[in-house]
Amino acid sequence: LSRRPDGVFEGRKPISGGVPLCWPQFGPGDIQQHGFARNLQWECVDACTQASGSMVQRSWTKAGSRAIFELTDTKASRAIWKHRFNARYGVELTSGCLSISLRVKNTDINEFSFTGALHTYFAVDDLAACRIAGLKGKSYLDKTDGQTKTDSDEAIAITGFTERVYADAARRVTLQDGNKAVSIKSNAAWKDLAVWNPYGDEKMAYSNFVCIENGVINEPITLQPGEEWEGKIEIIPYVDGAPAYASTQ
Repeated sequence: LSRRPDGVFEGRKPISGGVPLCWPQFGPGDIQQHGFARNLQWECVDACTQASGSMVQRSWTKAGSRAIFELTDTKASRAIWKHRFNARYGVELTSGCLSISLRVKNTDINEFSFTGALHTYFAVDDLAACRIAGLKGKSYLDKTDGQTKTDSDEAIAITGFTERVYADAARRVTLQDGNKAVSIKSNAAWKDLAVWNPYGDEKMAYSNFVCIENGVINEPITLQPGEEWEGKIEIIPYVDGAPAYASTQ
């Protein structure tokens, strides 16, 4: 994962890096850009850290480590978005896999709707050589010109400012960066996918990352009182076609 140089840990604004959570709104709309969830303090309600197995010392944590963070509505959040909710953000690291989940429960007496995304920043060594595969045949909104298009390439390259929102995206997308790759697998709850790179913006260090964002963007999710929704992704890294945890790199 990557963090932009303008991403600061001062609490004044969301951190531009890692996996920012856009919720309960993706992009511009009735409330602030990308919602308020990434601006607020979440509470860690569960955590488990276990040591790596001794068989392969360079491997990722074999038995697994996890943390679950919770956000509930407050007077301040209801001043922005009037609904009562409970959201849980889960992160789990096991052998060769980073799993991330978002669960939203409607604790209100009325229904509510939301959009959102995991705004994941993937670090890359050579943006010009990077390719994103798994989106051939998918339609997308090209926000650079407002046109709806269909991806006809086996893999897309970042050759200019890129902001695409794919509808009904593939459940698995691969980012290839030289001899390294990451596979991004999602469940069906994350219906859409955004690809973003501020090509040419040196202040953002555009050449060091590409954002591949699993989301619900085109059609909001509506929850009745008491209903829940949960989106999950798995990020699996590879080196030379083999799982990264088995590599010496």
